[in-house]
Amino acid sequence: MELATAKHEGPPPWPASAPSVPRRIVEALRRGLAVMPEQRWPSMRALLETLARDPGRRRNRWLLGLAGVVTLGLGGAVVQALTPTDPERCSGAAERLVGVWDGQRRADVETAVLAVKRSYTPLVWEAVEADLDAYADDWAAMHTEACQATALRGEQSPQMLDRRMACLRRAAMEMGATVDTLADADREVVLNAHELTAGLPPLSRCADTEALAADVEPPGPEQEETVEAARAELARAESLRRAGRFERARDALLVAKELLRAADYRPIQTEVALLEGRVLGHLGDYEASRSALLEALRLASEQRQWESMGAIANWLMYVVGFKQRRTEAGLLYRGLAQGLSRNKPRIQSAVRANLALILQVQGDYEAAEVEQRAVISLLEGLYGPNHHRVAEARDHLGGALQAQGKDAEAEAEHRAAISLLQRALGPNHPSSASMRNSLAQVLLKQGRPEEAEVESRVGLALQEAALGPDHPDVASNRETLGQILRAQGRFDQAEVEHRTSLALRERALGPGEVLSEVSRMSLALTLSGMERFDEAEVELRKALTRLDEKLGSTHPFVLAARINLAALLHKQGKHEESEEGHRAVLPQVEQALGPDHPHVALSRLGLADLLVDLGRAAEALPLAELAWARLSTDGNTPDNHAEAAFVLASALWDVQEPSRDRARAHALAEDALRLSREAGDAHRNYTKKVRRWLSSHRLD
Repeated sequence: MELATAKHEGPPPWPASAPSVPRRIVEALRRGLAVMPEQRWPSMRALLETLARDPGRRRNRWLLGLAGVVTLGLGGAVVQALTPTDPERCSGAAERLVGVWDGQRRADVETAVLAVKRSYTPLVWEAVEADLDAYADDWAAMHTEACQATALRGEQSPQMLDRRMACLRRAAMEMGATVDTLADADREVVLNAHELTAGLPPLSRCADTEALAADVEPPGPEQEETVEAARAELARAESLRRAGRFERARDALLVAKELLRAADYRPIQTEVALLEGRVLGHLGDYEASRSALLEALRLASEQRQWESMGAIANWLMYVVGFKQRRTEAGLLYRGLAQGLSRNKPRIQSAVRANLALILQVQGDYEAAEVEQRAVISLLEGLYGPNHHRVAEARDHLGGALQAQGKDAEAEAEHRAAISLLQRALGPNHPSSASMRNSLAQVLLKQGRPEEAEVESRVGLALQEAALGPDHPDVASNRETLGQILRAQGRFDQAEVEHRTSLALRERALGPGEVLSEVSRMSLALTLSGMERFDEAEVELRKALTRLDEKLGSTHPFVLAARINLAALLHKQGKHEESEEGHRAVLPQVEQALGPDHPHVALSRLGLADLLVDLGRAAEALPLAELAWARLSTDGNTPDNHAEAAFVLASALWDVQEPSRDRARAHALAEDALRLSREAGDAHRNYTKKVRRWLSSHRLD
């Protein structure tokens, strides 16, 4: 009871008999003894950093690691004392990374990574070790060169040396935070380890004297200690963000904010707001992310932080234009992002990649292809042709090609991406799961469902092993598997996959989000294949309404939903509604996608099929001819080719003209029968329909 009472009374007064202790140490200890938990230190790291600081020393020593101060550079006053006859003063740069990346930290990271028992972890460790070794070597070389430029060659002012050393200090701080995160690795960190090391700040920035000269002034002596502590927390938050630990990154941000309450140094507030916007974006709170990024943009413009403004504009493109699907609003930041990334290929690649994402949301797949090819070129120049980021860019290029109907080219890009990633990260790394999913989609589109199923199931297994079966990213793999099963006529299994995908996406994103409604549309098509037309119509109309609200009436997803709805109404015998729907959507598809797009051919085919059934073969014939000409070419699925051939055959046979070509009609129907058989069990009813037609429509 006495102990409990003493605790509630708070820390006792400092003993009068105690030896002289600096006030900052006394206050640090008293804070740790505070009654309320929220008033104590937020972490041991924060306490140790405070105890390690000595404001009486010059600021040529910087905080690194969990508990110590590591000397990283030389201050201007020291450099001025150097002479060309004293070159040893610029040696020993590598030793300055002791505690950041040395033998002990190497062993810590190796132990942590290899403790995650996955087939790909040995390769992950090899890649991480190589990346960190190379970064440390480059850092030491840059440190030596910066010192020599002033101390030995006299070609650089002491003031510029200070700026270069400050840049190197921050890079080392980022590296230390990255190593700390890797040394505490779990499955998620190992999964994202390649992004952790690839995301370290480029050291070339520390040699760009023009950019450094234009940078904001550093904090004054009275603020420097606090700002450095806050930057240590920001570095930790950034490494946690790249590792996928978004909640913990947000906690580190809160610590940084608390530390900065006592500092009036506005430039660092820009860094805080930008990182907060990124983290909130990863957490899916896109509106809060947008608000934080706009605040960061305001702060950066006030302080003339040009590089930060470019990074913020790029993230606003991503969050607003892609994640929120407000494409026009997102593109408002395009000029700013592109202008401020000029002559910076690493940033340019990120800007053009985000632009490609927005263009794909808009359905401008040709422009997206152009941007993706530019991204690949930039990344190959930065990292070489075999880097994992090049693999990801090639996979995205495959998606843009597939959307244009360039299926053979898309398949080649997806396969190349998988091969590159396997060489970079190992054959079983989960990052290839989405690439295999993309490959499965293009194989299915080419009428190769058995091959597609193999790729789909491998990708699904990798994804579930990495993320667990209930993770929202698994939904995409299940969505594709459902489409493959439907194409094979395995409707019951397909329905299970589509309902699972829909549930995962609604739980993660909420009902009405684009990806949720794409899953709903796939479910509707499966229900239609099972001849549960009324259920299919309910789901399809719901998806169409929500997609229209989110994307606008001319988006390819919306147009596809309208084509599918018109075809479903035809199957239900609602001919008047079906014709109205077909005639309304056809000109919109032509205008949005161009006259040669496969969706245009499918829209024409649906209307021609309806007109034949209504006894209006003369109206159907020109539409059927155009549809068959497009859908009979390479790259179209056998089922679409079969339907185009049969509708054209029916129109040719039924048209009331002396010039009608019944021999051609019969040959087309024979082709339709062969192709329908090739399409598999999903089209067995259509195969029966064509066979019946041939038996009752014989040539004389």
